[in-house]
Amino acid sequence: MKFRCQYCGAETDVRAAMAGKLASCRLCGMENVIPEGPFYRLRIRGLLLWGFVSAFAIGVVDLILESSGSELDLKYVWFLWFHALILIWSLWRMKRLGINIRRIIGRVPEGHRWLPTAGMVVPLILFAIGSGGVLFQFLSWVAPSFAKEWFAAEEPSAFQMFFLIALVPPIEELFFRGVLIHRWAEKWDIKQAIFVSTVVFAALHKNIIGALAYGFALSVLYIRTRTLIVPLVCHLLINALAVGMSGVEGESGSAASQLLFSLICLILSIPWLVYFMRKNWPDRSWDIPYFANKN
Repeated sequence: MKFRCQYCGAETDVRAAMAGKLASCRLCGMENVIPEGPFYRLRIRGLLLWGFVSAFAIGVVDLILESSGSELDLKYVWFLWFHALILIWSLWRMKRLGINIRRIIGRVPEGHRWLPTAGMVVPLILFAIGSGGVLFQFLSWVAPSFAKEWFAAEEPSAFQMFFLIALVPPIEELFFRGVLIHRWAEKWDIKQAIFVSTVVFAALHKNIIGALAYGFALSVLYIRTRTLIVPLVCHLLINALAVGMSGVEGESGSAASQLLFSLICLILSIPWLVYFMRKNWPDRSWDIPYFANKN
């Protein structure tokens, strides 16, 4: 981000996380207190409160329906409301704080190589399948009933498929990459912002290990390309493949053959994942896209 010297008026580049600290002007050398950026007042605790209240209310309704003998399952209702909640809250708070959403989304850089970007989806999906399979086998050994319920495969309806493929990716990219990374980069720094936002993103998915991998990859894509459109396309492809394979995994073959298949997926994907992480490990000098996208 840039700050304007209060003594000579020159602009100087500083990291977003330096709000409230002293920095010397590049022209006159005078020290200035770095002003707070637009995301500094974007408090996440308000969303957490609404999420807790919503989860409690839906849980109470679910208990009432269950006690009355109803077979209506409200899990998907909560899933729908959760995404609606983070979308409404994000748009409302950004409008209140004067944050330009177009600068968060950004534009696709000219000449962007889409084939390698789309190709990233293959090793990420393989890693998700492999890590999910190994995790399922481990949980089946220590807690079989939990594993069966947690990884239960069900055929999604047409509406669920549309929601998971077309609506979930843009909502999650706007929130986890667009909002959380910017907020926590201003509070801490870019490395911590990517790490914590990825952990939060993964914690809301069944296959936490697989979600950690592609959450990190999508975050790096966002910072590198300075546009949400590139990670959004990857997210759309990942969800489309995941939905297409739902109900297929785990239905055939013995436990040993399923474990072997999972290990093969890991062997094929881990070398690429290690290479990608080593090449793109966050650097503290990285700046967040909002301050790079001026239009």
